[in-house]
Amino acid sequence: MIERLKKIWRTTKLVLLGVLLGVLLTAICLAPPLMRRLGAYTASAGPTAEQTETAETPETPAAVVLRLRLPAAAAAGAAVSADGLEWFTPRAGVAELTLAPGRYDLRAARGNRLAWLERGVYQDEADAAPVLLDLDRAPDCQELTILECNYGEGRAFALDIQGAEAVLSEKTLPGLAVLRVGGIFRLEAAANLAPGFYHTPLVARAADGEAVLHAGLRVRAAGPATLIATESDLRAVAYNLNGHFRLTEDIDLSAVAWQSLGNEEHPFTGVFDGGGHEIRGLIAPLFGVVRRAEISALILSAPAIDGGEAPAAAIALVARDSYIHDAAVLDGEVRAGAAAAGCVYRAEGSILSGLLNTAAVRAEAPAAERPLAGGIAALLTDRSLVRACVNAGPVSGAFLTGGIAARSTESDIARCFATGGLSGPTGPAWPAAAAIVPLTEWGRVADCYYTEDGTAPGAGNQGLAVVAAVTPVSAERALEAEALPRLGEFGGTTPEWVFRPDWPRGPLPAGIGALLPEAADEAAEVAEVADEAAVEAAEGLPEAPAASGGRQ
Repeated sequence: MIERLKKIWRTTKLVLLGVLLGVLLTAICLAPPLMRRLGAYTASAGPTAEQTETAETPETPAAVVLRLRLPAAAAAGAAVSADGLEWFTPRAGVAELTLAPGRYDLRAARGNRLAWLERGVYQDEADAAPVLLDLDRAPDCQELTILECNYGEGRAFALDIQGAEAVLSEKTLPGLAVLRVGGIFRLEAAANLAPGFYHTPLVARAADGEAVLHAGLRVRAAGPATLIATESDLRAVAYNLNGHFRLTEDIDLSAVAWQSLGNEEHPFTGVFDGGGHEIRGLIAPLFGVVRRAEISALILSAPAIDGGEAPAAAIALVARDSYIHDAAVLDGEVRAGAAAAGCVYRAEGSILSGLLNTAAVRAEAPAAERPLAGGIAALLTDRSLVRACVNAGPVSGAFLTGGIAARSTESDIARCFATGGLSGPTGPAWPAAAAIVPLTEWGRVADCYYTEDGTAPGAGNQGLAVVAAVTPVSAERALEAEALPRLGEFGGTTPEWVFRPDWPRGPLPAGIGALLPEAADEAAEVAEVADEAAVEAAEGLPEAPAASGGRQ
């Protein structure tokens, strides 16, 4: 037994000795690389005093001034950028950008077109010729097209797009498709599309640029519109939320506890034609939630809307994939705690076109609650488009406060005019787009004007949005078409904008310029004068002889 224990002990000692020798050999082999790595770690912690004396400070590459040139025909109203965050207006067709050496995505934007050029920037650029950024690299198309077909017929519409290699839809809508046939891009609508309005934002792409086209399609149902002449008729819309309605008389709701038409569960999905008539004194939004609806030719005067802690607006609280155009909110007040807007609180994938607001808009919550206040809309999302709109009412709030909108995410604002005063966290040190919208992300703000003395300039963060040609004008110059060249047409057979003698605050969208009450009065006066002139002329003519053979 003792001999066995001794044998086990000798064996154990040999095993332990072998393990110790193995560990020692491993340590010897790994010591050099470990020491080198430890030395590297030690060096990275900071240089020694001796190293500090001898080390040379690496030189920071000197900034380079890169000159970008735009063709003369494209320079007016254009902006250029090297990072998509900061945009600069060329002077005499040339913009100078101060950049560190490296590779950049150089961009030029004008209207709904964007061209780009990937290029390296080097130390010797100072002596180089200006880099040409040609907007003709981008496809060319109009900003908005409204198409129409009847339910059940199906149609293919040719799109006027030049220079595109592909056209992509940014929203998938069953029953709508973009196809290329013989070099022409077409929007094809299936025959089974339900009646309603369909908004499909399209991007026309080429190798070095793109253009955005907002296409709207009306699918009309058969049958005449239901006429609305009284308050009870208007309330009855709630029982037929997908109907087609036309207002035939002015309606006063000043003493009425109004219940907004449509909600999240049952939105309004029909057509509401205001017929140029007036609804007065609303104390709540006319519509709550609308989806694939069309609202037009409507005047809401003297609203007194207080949303309390909920959002507030005069025409609609939420507009989803809808088309609201040629309408006005006149005077009165729209106020709320969290968010307030003159026309629409939240536009989701909708088109707001030719709208006017003169009501006071107030978002009363403290800045810590981040309230939103916008003259036309508070919040734009999901590729909405706001175009040819005017805000002339005061807008106030403690956080995001904008003449046209408070916040725009993946949406476009184009050819708008703001002249109402702002009261909010804005100031001369902020970028100049605040008069239009103080926060834009992944969208476009282009060809807009605001009066210097009526709206304080200012903007928040432009998160990779295109901002081009947002221009201040004086109140006097705002009454001259020559000072507003990028708004659109002021003359011709189909003007987009008009001036009126009784409206000294700037241009008006043509569609609502003819709907305002003063315009109707003037038209009646003109007609009366014309009738009197016709009577006087008739009285001065000799009496016509009786026809022979006629009855006396």
